[in-house]
Amino acid sequence: MVYFIIGVCLSVSLFVIFRGFNQFKINMLQAIVSNYFVCILTGFIFIGDFNVISKISLDKTWVQIALGMGFVFISTFYLMGYTAQKVSVTASSLSSKISLIIPVLFSLLYLNTTQDFGMFRYVGLILVFGAIILTSIKKKNAESVNQNDNQNNNQQQINASISPKQAFLLSFLVFVLSGFIDLMMNLVNTKFITDNTEKALFTIVIFSVAAVIGIVILLIKKEKFELKSLIGGVVLGVPNFFSIYFMFRALDSFGGNGAIFFPLFNISVIIVSSVASIIIFREKLNKFNIIGLLMAVLAIIFISFDELKAFFG
Repeated sequence: MVYFIIGVCLSVSLFVIFRGFNQFKINMLQAIVSNYFVCILTGFIFIGDFNVISKISLDKTWVQIALGMGFVFISTFYLMGYTAQKVSVTASSLSSKISLIIPVLFSLLYLNTTQDFGMFRYVGLILVFGAIILTSIKKKNAESVNQNDNQNNNQQQINASISPKQAFLLSFLVFVLSGFIDLMMNLVNTKFITDNTEKALFTIVIFSVAAVIGIVILLIKKEKFELKSLIGGVVLGVPNFFSIYFMFRALDSFGGNGAIFFPLFNISVIIVSSVASIIIFREKLNKFNIIGLLMAVLAIIFISFDELKAFFG
């Protein structure tokens, strides 16, 4: 349970840090690229032995998967941060975490957690998309209601830069890509990784590929690198590495059963990140957002109703 709690807190911290980038006017792409190098260094320091790099071989399936996931990681990470800034922390974190539907279905159908796919799970599928739509709806009169609140006015200006359709599209893309990442994490952890060192190395390989891609993008854009972006990368990089590592460890404590783990993990992240956004950034949830949040929790419960019932029963 300790790994579970740490993993939840670290995952929530990523959304909060992304939201903070906007307030400090930190170049998000530069910070993300810096973050990957920090992740790599953090990983090797955590392992405590740089010689373990010899365990990385293209003959190993988990290495091949990690190489392919590098591009997905940097794309998803950028979209998560962009959505947190342009829509809200709640919408970004919810879209990311409710994407558990993808690894849950993968665990149920491919990993054969159970063969029963009843009405509860179909209802959960419908609720997922409803939750994403509702949490993406922005309050149009926020500026008139909060004229004397500078922080809320800043959020209003950020939200005004995109349309409702764009807000939904951003949330949906975060949903799909985050779900794919969780699916691959579950697959690799269950089928291909044999020890904790390989868990850390798997993360390091992904971040290495993402870092190279990020550097290429920055070189093409010919941006002048900012010192505060490097600082932002350091702040983001350490919790980013450990969020994945502790998610792996927490998944192990559930016997690799993603149908149970991901609902419980993501319910916790959704709730904690929403509370954090309200307390730290004073984000105001309108009635649609609140309904969407409740719908998300219901979706998670319905999708894994049988597994949760058996686990707590």
